Amino acid sequence: MSIKTSDELIQQALDYITAWRPDVDTSVGTLIKDIVIDVPATVLGVAYQDLQQIQKASSINYVNELTDNQVEDLAANYGLTRKQGSYATGVITFIRYSAPTTTVTVGASDGTGGVSVSTLKDDNGVSYSFTTVETKQFTVANASSLYSADRNRWELNVTIQADQVGSDYNVAANAIKMFSGINGVDDIVNYNACVGGLDIETNEQLGERIKEAAKARLLGTVAGYKSLIDSFNQVIDSAVVDTSTPGYIRNTYGNEVDVVIIGQQIEAYTDTPTYNNVNGNEYILEHQPVISVNSVIGTVSGNEYTFVDGTDYIFVKDTTSDYRESAKGFDKIVWQQGGQKPDGEYTINYSANQLISTIQDTLDSEENKLVGSDVLVREAEMINIQMELSVNTYSGTNATSSIIQIQNVIQQYINNLKLGEKLEQSDIVYELRSQLSDIIDNITLPFEYMDIKPNYVYVPKSQNVLTCSDYQYFRINTEDIIVNIN
Repeated sequence: MSIKTSDELIQQALDYITAWRPDVDTSVGTLIKDIVIDVPATVLGVAYQDLQQIQKASSINYVNELTDNQVEDLAANYGLTRKQGSYATGVITFIRYSAPTTTVTVGASDGTGGVSVSTLKDDNGVSYSFTTVETKQFTVANASSLYSADRNRWELNVTIQADQVGSDYNVAANAIKMFSGINGVDDIVNYNACVGGLDIETNEQLGERIKEAAKARLLGTVAGYKSLIDSFNQVIDSAVVDTSTPGYIRNTYGNEVDVVIIGQQIEAYTDTPTYNNVNGNEYILEHQPVISVNSVIGTVSGNEYTFVDGTDYIFVKDTTSDYRESAKGFDKIVWQQGGQKPDGEYTINYSANQLISTIQDTLDSEENKLVGSDVLVREAEMINIQMELSVNTYSGTNATSSIIQIQNVIQQYINNLKLGEKLEQSDIVYELRSQLSDIIDNITLPFEYMDIKPNYVYVPKSQNVLTCSDYQYFRINTEDIIVNIN
């Protein structure tokens, strides 16, 4: 339908009348012009405007011209709501310059953390605050495992979460400098960038989800699963992997469907199992998948004791079972031969990704459960990579500062890659040249190496392109980015 304005309707009426009666006076002030033509045309013009609003309000193709409420009303027709953003997460390292002689607890005694850290204020007077979400300790017993020989200091890594949602909280490595005073802690540093912070969903982004939802009327379709999963605030990316997907994960009966996500909702938990010599040497933690074990506390010969990770027990991630990284996984602690053992009941404080269980419960609910399909939600598999490259910088630039900036650009780019996205050396070169053109003169190609980081020592290769499956994604730490300045 062609939408016309009042002026266009008036002109159309004038043209029609004068075509039939050229002698009729249609000038301003005449009955024909003011009453017969202008009044109906004005009323019709308003009606056309209403029709135009109805047309736009019912079509996501006009999302840029709709108000927030109109887009949200349209989304509601598909059971969608605007995503309110997600919190960036990262790791902050608490530092001691001398070995602990007493126990130094970093965080609340109930294991939930609560220590505030933040960046320095920028040029606009804005800083970005984070809070630890787990409690850990420097102790005499664990001092050797926390000692960094390279830096000649003792370091305790603790998970943090942004105090507010938004991409601004995806701060670069070494950006967090401030912390609330803790006796026994000398300094802090974030060796790697914080990631996962998303802004409140824009109309354009919500519009794209509405389009996907329109294709996904039935939950049993791939688009249907993605539409539901992507509606969770903390979900950064998702994929649906079934037995027809190359590199599928499960295929025992042919009805397995794996919903894979990037995203975390960190929660602190406490388990209180009982140790015994018969079957107590391994304990599978109750809440899965586990992010980290923060402390294991019990009594030994009647005295309270904090067990030492690596000596008394080790935390073992489930990396091989069909249920790895899901709520049905087998992440566990294993008591070590020769280490101390608890007298009986002991306490494990740990952090887990609650988002996995929340989504699993949603899919298993009566209104969403698909009869005949075995649907499992799992956290995507992260593939750590490493690289070394040589860069020529312009004369007068500071080498140390240049290395840090280059590492940050590379890390921010790679750590924003989504599921199944490949990584090419040319992509990295483009990002560096785009963001650091005032520093970088040229970059040597190929890189000295770019490869997947293994769990063993080997000679890495210089692969021009790294690829991963639909349920995997690439990430890198700054310590794994070696930059040679020429």
